[in-house]
Amino acid sequence: MKSLYKFLILFISALLAFHPVSLASVRMQAKCLNDKGKMSNCFVENNDGNLIIEFKKKKQSYLNKTIPGNNVTRITGGEFAKRRVGTAVALGILLTPLALFTLFSKKKIENHGIEYTNSKNQPDATLIQVKKKNKWGMKALLQSATSREIEYPEPEEKKKTKK
Repeated sequence: MKSLYKFLILFISALLAFHPVSLASVRMQAKCLNDKGKMSNCFVENNDGNLIIEFKKKKQSYLNKTIPGNNVTRITGGEFAKRRVGTAVALGILLTPLALFTLFSKKKIENHGIEYTNSKNQPDATLIQVKKKNKWGMKALLQSATSREIEYPEPEEKKKTKK
C-alpha cells in the first residue's frame, strides 16, 4: 500500500513538473457588462498580458474584447467599481431605468471595473462581476494581465454617537 501511495505522489509530481500551471492561461467564468447595460455571461482570460473578454452567447460575439494589459489605466473593485463604470457608461450611452437598477443593485458578487484606452485611443470602461467566492481568482487574473493593483473604496468613518 505504501509503495502505491509513493508511486502516485511521484507520478503526480512528474506530471506537474512537465505541465506547469500559471495565471497566464487561466480562464474564469464571470458576468460582463453588455451594450444594453445588463450583465451577460462571459469568460475572462489572461493570454500573454492581454485581457480577453469573450461573451458566451454567439449573438454577443461582437462585444468580445481583447485589451492589452498596458492599455489598462485603472482597475477598481467593490462598490467603487460600479460607481466608476456607471459614470463612464452613463456618459457614453443613455441607459434604461432597468439597466440602472441592475448596475447599482447590491448582491453577493464582487465587481471589477476596468478603465482602458481602446484601439481608437479613446477612454473606455467595462464591468466584470464574479461571485464573492471567486473574487481572489479574478483579482489575481486581472493583476497578472495588467500589472496594476486593484483600487478599493476607502472604508467610511463610523459616525460618532453621543452617549
